[in-house]
Amino acid sequence: MVDFSVKLLNLILEEIIEFAKYTLKYVAEVDSRSFDKEVKMIQDYYNINNYWIMADDQRIGVVKIFRNNYYSLGFEEKPIHKNLSLILAEIENQINIWNGSTIDATVNEKYINNLGAMGYEIQYSRNKMVLNLQDAKNLEKFKDITVEAFKNDSLKLLGEVFSDAFKDTFDEKTGLFNSKIAYSSLQYSFHGTYGEFKPELSAIVWDKTKKTVKGAALITISEDSPFIVIIGIRTEFQHSGLGRKLMSYLINKSLQQDYQKMRLWVTTQNTVARKLYESLGFNDVVRVYTLSK
Repeated sequence: MVDFSVKLLNLILEEIIEFAKYTLKYVAEVDSRSFDKEVKMIQDYYNINNYWIMADDQRIGVVKIFRNNYYSLGFEEKPIHKNLSLILAEIENQINIWNGSTIDATVNEKYINNLGAMGYEIQYSRNKMVLNLQDAKNLEKFKDITVEAFKNDSLKLLGEVFSDAFKDTFDEKTGLFNSKIAYSSLQYSFHGTYGEFKPELSAIVWDKTKKTVKGAALITISEDSPFIVIIGIRTEFQHSGLGRKLMSYLINKSLQQDYQKMRLWVTTQNTVARKLYESLGFNDVVRVYTLSK
């Protein structure tokens, strides 16, 4: 009988390099960033514990654990159907050593049936969506909106805009997004956590007097294509068609710079945003669920 276990990553360069290779190969939801960036992320985020998934003495996969949450789970396909529950139980045991409270799992959709059988309940899910820019459709003219590029001194203003945009939404109610996350997302983006920040592709939408910001979108370059890190329209300007105009502007700007694709993540339960993206030509490529036990 195979003995499954989890083993803490030894933070020496050779092992980190090997761990990064496994992550990029087996974790479907991980952005296909460059190998060097994946290594750097493992080195920089020292408060996140990286574990090997072991079958006897062989490495077969990886998982990350932060407090009572595990995510970035992936391993060779061979053991999934027969032994997945044993592997998940070993991950739980590792979390229970330090914290016996609720366990959260953020995982690819292919694992949720096993987790359900183990007593986990789905909280929400998120979809990674991709648009082939040449296939974009249902775009709106945007010449009647006032747009300017991001500036590094825009942090406070933009934090307020995004906080207002997500007010009373599913994302805010479930803790997926709030004012604190808005500011941290902006800071991380400016510093390159989500890819190279592209102020010339990002946008701030003003009213005609340039006294009020109606909405904004922040774009980085990840997987060699524009990635919409965050986009939002202030509550009072929602349901006016401004979201489609802003997306049309972003798509047009990206096409002008000869990019082929555009990516974003959206909460599945955010049906308004999903319908907008689908109508523009975005397609789902990955769904990730968050579950609790």
